[in-house]
Amino acid sequence: MKISVLGATGSTGNLVVKMLLEQNHDVVAFIRDPAKLDLTDVDFAEAKLTIVGGELYDRVLMKKAIDGSDALISCLGSSTTASSDELTLMAASVTHVLKETSIPKVVYLSTAGIEDEFEGFTKWLIHMVIGNVIADHKKAAKLYQKCGLTYVIARPLKLTNKKPTFKYHMAEEGLPKSKKGISRANVADFLVKAATTDQFDNKSMALSE
Repeated sequence: MKISVLGATGSTGNLVVKMLLEQNHDVVAFIRDPAKLDLTDVDFAEAKLTIVGGELYDRVLMKKAIDGSDALISCLGSSTTASSDELTLMAASVTHVLKETSIPKVVYLSTAGIEDEFEGFTKWLIHMVIGNVIADHKKAAKLYQKCGLTYVIARPLKLTNKKPTFKYHMAEEGLPKSKKGISRANVADFLVKAATTDQFDNKSMALSE
């Protein structure tokens, strides 16, 4: 399959690219600074990877780069915990482009909390720390859900840098029974599965270990 990835230089996005390449998928990485893409520790045929440097709001260039893909994975994150519409504006640009392409599916890496899953003190604490980011992710996720494409929303709990186990808990409604964090590697595994299979089509899945 041919999969386009946004946010490929981020901690999770980079793992997504590597996993896709290791599984012999064709990958298009649309990134601002191609020099920041880390491809160490991955064995792949160079023909499998296309790197396109460009700004996210250059819709003409983005369309040219990603059109023809079987799915797009967005790992775009927020650069601030202050009140911001950064993620929403990025999602608006991406969905505008997607509607002009033949891409049938979009997979969006969001965060737990966008569906008001937490309760009590935990809810209060999380919203005190990253409430603005959750609010922005929530609006961005809605744009992907309403853009007319098949979608998958990933809602991981706290991200860690632990090694992948390829075993994790999922919940379509609320939170998984385990409230532990989840490694970026396991989240990347989920995103790849979501993009390359129909197992999670049109679902919003909470993830934990």
